[in-house]
Amino acid sequence: MIKRVLQAKPGLSWSATVELGRSVSLVATIILVARFLGPTGLGAYAGVMAGVGFLTPFASAGMGHVLVSRVSVDQEQLEEAWGHAIRATLVAGLVLTASCAGLAVLITGATLAAVLALAAAELVLGSLTVLASQVQLGLGRFRTYAMIQLTGPLLRLVAAVVATLASVSSLTSWAMLYMIAAAGACLVSRRLAGLRMLPRVSGVGPRGNWRLGLQFSVTQLAHGVVNDLDKVFLAAAGDLNVAGEYSAAYRILNLVYMPARAVQTWCYPKFFQHGALGVHTIRRFGLRVTAAASLYGLFAGVSLFLGAPLLPVILGSDYAGSVGYLRLLSVMPLLKCAQWFLGDTLSGFLAQRTRASIQLASALLTAGALVYAVPRYAAWGAAWTTLVVETGTLIALGVAVGRLRDRPTLNVPAAAAGRVRESK
Repeated sequence: MIKRVLQAKPGLSWSATVELGRSVSLVATIILVARFLGPTGLGAYAGVMAGVGFLTPFASAGMGHVLVSRVSVDQEQLEEAWGHAIRATLVAGLVLTASCAGLAVLITGATLAAVLALAAAELVLGSLTVLASQVQLGLGRFRTYAMIQLTGPLLRLVAAVVATLASVSSLTSWAMLYMIAAAGACLVSRRLAGLRMLPRVSGVGPRGNWRLGLQFSVTQLAHGVVNDLDKVFLAAAGDLNVAGEYSAAYRILNLVYMPARAVQTWCYPKFFQHGALGVHTIRRFGLRVTAAASLYGLFAGVSLFLGAPLLPVILGSDYAGSVGYLRLLSVMPLLKCAQWFLGDTLSGFLAQRTRASIQLASALLTAGALVYAVPRYAAWGAAWTTLVVETGTLIALGVAVGRLRDRPTLNVPAAAAGRVRESK
């Protein structure tokens, strides 16, 4: 049955290939990194990456998502949207990389060189790679999208293998290899996309695009805070062994999202296409895919709970403490899968301000709760904070989608609307 579905939907099969390839590469990479850095080094690495992750949404000023929203409905906007997105990414990425220097002071065991290398890899090189893949996603070129998306994880795996063979044990050395891998992925993505790196465009783009891009960035930032701020708090608390165990559990948790992520990627341009046809169309589509994703999330959570004792066998006996964290967080796949598709329903109707407001409120609640919970209960306090906030976020998104029925239909060019109907 699954084979028939993938054959009928080639875009979905490529999305599944991306998620499978990235997940396999991630598993192999994290196993190698966990072994050559150890729990303490892994805790510092996770702390730096989480801190950098908070800034990643602003590295392209949200223009990648704006690009998808425009191009998926009207491909004639490609060159202009691509040009403005490239400019925004180069400027913002470099500024944000320099601003990450403070993480070297905040996180024990992280040198300035390691922080800047990891920041440049993610905020500049990684953002350019993602931007190239988002162009292909908006155009419906899932094969090229998949090739670009897989380049980064595969090169990082190669870097981890090199680090293992070279007996690397310091975070700084690993960060340098990580940056080299990101540079390679950026060069390959530009070649695969077949787009000019600096297209000629005039001005800074429509004001509406910048406003929408900022809303996408705020949404991503808030999502990153809810996902990663707990790891930064744990790393900053000084017990990097606990931080490493918690981070390992969370990274394994992320692997079970693969099938839902594949469907979400395939559906993402379709949310904008359905949104262009009216509120009732987007709401029906969004609720249908949310229901299917929730069923998978329930199954994945049960599997995580039952399989948690295998974690020390895979990563080593030093990670025995990760079992309890993984079991407590096993309800997360259900919460996350439902959240993603309800949120994309809002984005598809360009109700991004509503989605951003909900996610921002969740981020603020998370930050406030972690200030209290982590010093008193360490990783257990972080885990319970995550569960409570994620449950509240899901409820808020569901209410917001229900209220979409009162919103007016989007105003799109007639020719573009016609192409959207033909593509459905």
